[in-house]
Amino acid sequence: MIRIAGAGLAGLATAWELVKRGSEVTVHDAAEPGAGSVSRYAGGMLAPFCEGESAEDEVVRLGRQAADWWAEITPVTRRGTLVVAPQRDRAELTRFARRTKGHRLISTAEITELEPALGGRFSQGLFFAEEAHLDPRRALLDLEAKLVKLGVEIHYGTPAPEDVELVCTGGAAALPDLRPVRGEMAILYAPDVQITRTLRLTDLALLAAKAST
Repeated sequence: MIRIAGAGLAGLATAWELVKRGSEVTVHDAAEPGAGSVSRYAGGMLAPFCEGESAEDEVVRLGRQAADWWAEITPVTRRGTLVVAPQRDRAELTRFARRTKGHRLISTAEITELEPALGGRFSQGLFFAEEAHLDPRRALLDLEAKLVKLGVEIHYGTPAPEDVELVCTGGAAALPDLRPVRGEMAILYAPDVQITRTLRLTDLALLAAKAST
C-alpha cells in the first residue's frame, strides 16, 4: 500500500500513475475537497513550447506529453496557442520566437482567420499549433472520479499519517529547497468577445491569459 499526503494535482496525478501500474494507493488531505488545491487558480494551458521561453528543455520534452496524458481523464481542447504583441513590442515577439520552438509566424490575415475577434489588431503573431488547454477545475474533479472508480481511497479532512510514502502537499511540506510560487487568476465577463484558444499577450511582463471557450 502506498500512502500519499495531499489530494491536489500532484497527489492525484501521482496516484493515477501508481494505480495504473498495479499499486494499491490511498490519499489523505487535511482540507476539504478542492479547498487546498492551487489547481483551482491554474490557467489550464498545456503549452510546453511557450514554457520553453524560460524553462529548460526537459520541461518542453515532458510537457509535450501532457495533452495526451490529460485526454485519458478529461476533455482537452487542441486549438493551439496564439502569441501576439502590440506594434510597440514587436521586439518582444521576435525574442519570444527566438527562444521557443514549435511555432510559425503568421500575418494579420491569418490571425483574423484563427480569431476573428482580433482582426486588424495585430500585424504579426506566433501560432503554436500543437498546444492545447483544458478546464483545470473540471480536470481535477474528473481525475478524482476516475481514481475512486479504480478503487483508490481518498480521505479528505483527514491529516495524513506521519509515515506516508509520498508527500505532495506543496508549500505545506515545509521542505528547505521548495520555493512556493503564487499564481493569480482574473475572470473577465465579456460575452461579446469570442476567443477559442489560448491567447498570450507578449510585452515586457510576458503577460498570459487563458482563452474563454
